[in-house]
Amino acid sequence: MKNRTYNHAFLFVFFLFFTLSLKATPTKRERYHDGYLKLIELIYDNYSIDIGNRDLYEGYAMRFEDECNAEVKLKTYKPLIKVFKLNICENRSEVVYEKLNPR
Repeated sequence: MKNRTYNHAFLFVFFLFFTLSLKATPTKRERYHDGYLKLIELIYDNYSIDIGNRDLYEGYAMRFEDECNAEVKLKTYKPLIKVFKLNICENRSEVVYEKLNPR
């Protein structure tokens, strides 16, 4: 009988934990998901750069300042980072190159 009580308590705690985790605060990626897709599309349309191409680029980082303005840093295999300042609401973009110090 005692073992059965522990099983019910475990199920109750598990159910409570699961339902509370469903109401978690969305991450930035979830909050700006459509914005991420627009950033990638805007860079491709304006500069013909596919930031997901691992043959040409090591990786990228995106940072949203608000719902319209964002910054994308694209690391090339050379000691160079391309920084894109984008406004997805107005479809504007600007590119800045940062040279990294060779080691």
